[in-house]
Amino acid sequence: MNLKFLDYFSPIFRWWWLLIVCALVAGGVGYALVNPLPPVYQSGITLLVGNALDTPNPSSLEVEIPRRLTDAYAAMALREPVRDGVKKALGLDELPKYTAYTIPGSTMVRIEVTDTNPRRAQAVATELGRQLMAQSPGGTTRDSETQAFLEEQLHKIADAISETEQDIAAKQEEMATAEGASAILSLQADLDALNNKLATLQENYARLLASSQSNAINTLRVVEEATLPTRPIGPNKVLDVAAATLGGLILATLGAYGIEYLDDRLKTETHIQHLVHYSLTGYIPTIYTQENPVTYLRKRPRSPAADAFRSIRNALGYLADAPYRTLLVSSAAAGEGKSTVAAGLAISLAQAGYRVILVDADLRAPSLHTMLGLPQKPGLSDVLQGKIPLAESIIMLENLGIDLLTSGDIPDQSTELLASRAMQTTMAQLGQSYDVVVLDGPPFAVPDAVVLARRVEGMLWVIRVGYSRRTAVKYMQEQIEQTLVNVLGVVINCGRGPRAHYYQVYGYHGYYQDGNGRERRKPAFRRLVENLRRTK
Repeated sequence: MNLKFLDYFSPIFRWWWLLIVCALVAGGVGYALVNPLPPVYQSGITLLVGNALDTPNPSSLEVEIPRRLTDAYAAMALREPVRDGVKKALGLDELPKYTAYTIPGSTMVRIEVTDTNPRRAQAVATELGRQLMAQSPGGTTRDSETQAFLEEQLHKIADAISETEQDIAAKQEEMATAEGASAILSLQADLDALNNKLATLQENYARLLASSQSNAINTLRVVEEATLPTRPIGPNKVLDVAAATLGGLILATLGAYGIEYLDDRLKTETHIQHLVHYSLTGYIPTIYTQENPVTYLRKRPRSPAADAFRSIRNALGYLADAPYRTLLVSSAAAGEGKSTVAAGLAISLAQAGYRVILVDADLRAPSLHTMLGLPQKPGLSDVLQGKIPLAESIIMLENLGIDLLTSGDIPDQSTELLASRAMQTTMAQLGQSYDVVVLDGPPFAVPDAVVLARRVEGMLWVIRVGYSRRTAVKYMQEQIEQTLVNVLGVVINCGRGPRAHYYQVYGYHGYYQDGNGRERRKPAFRRLVENLRRTK
């Protein structure tokens, strides 16, 4: 379960260097862009629409109308008349960036100015408030003079109302003591005239009061002055660089998963197990050396790679008698290590006491002669065509304990040659002379592999981690199922199975044996390089 869970993060582990490089590049670019930027300051002014806050019991009309007017004033603050007024008053060609908005749930307008110069930000914010108030009904000088006149008239009318009310009260007292009809009628006429005068004065007072600033709804005044900012609001260089680095890391991660999605190579053992329907016979660890694999196995019989071939030999049942006399080693495509597995298995079988012959049956792209440093011909194709006897084409490799039959000259019709009676006769002759015949066959991308698979008792399927293609493996599996090939198991090349963990735990990877059989510690730098390679 843990392995499957970690497989979801395999693109990150595989492309860790890309993630680091992209994060560093993005962070460096972000720093280069942000570092030259000057600090930015902000200053603001708040204006109140109407006088609802000054009234103990404001009506809904005194609250709702100013609330609607705030949107209009916020929009007006961004218009050219206000902007031009500020430029003219401060002598500026261009205004710094500013915003005007209504404070939610209130009758206030907020204007905020951002600039690299804190004093200029304060001055522009203050002047914007003045220019906006100048656009309001009570904002001009002429309106201020009118307002003063109205206030004076209100005081006069208020005094007149008070005098009239006193006169009315006096007339009412006289009527109470008056005698005679003529006197009463005269007083009543005077009282009616005073009442009419009082009504007129009250009406005039109400009209003037409605026109005065103190009772107006559409007014503007400053409730919060613009202050001089002392701390910049940006840019936050640390946060910007961190955001750029994180963005680069996220993009690199997405890119890594995108690459993995488009790349159909089987990159882990778990991917192979989910795709292939056959049991795993063994794992061949990666040999981090430029040395010939066969030479490596001969010189290091106690290496993890040599033990891996012993495990495959035991898994196939080669403990006493040979359960399979003829074996084919093949793969889905070229380059997956089938020739190395065939040679390593043949050497391991020979070390167990079996008489083994290794046959290069890949008549299209043979490689065993190159691996072992031997001539390519005469070989199998020459025997099948009757150019040379079988016995004369076999090469004895006493240092490896096996015999070898190379491919010979590459024929024009390899499929027909492998399907011929001559091939059947040759296999019978080899089976009589040897305990095990190991065929290094062609990949299943060509029809030669199917022909050979029908001439052997079993086949080993080699799949290379990080190299084999999903489509090629699927195609080979379909071919195997259609032709009823007896697949003995799957060998994962360059894999890290349970045995690899065993060697790590007990420090096996850190040592190798010299010619005298003594263990010698690998150089630290070499161990570091090998560990880094294993993480890819």
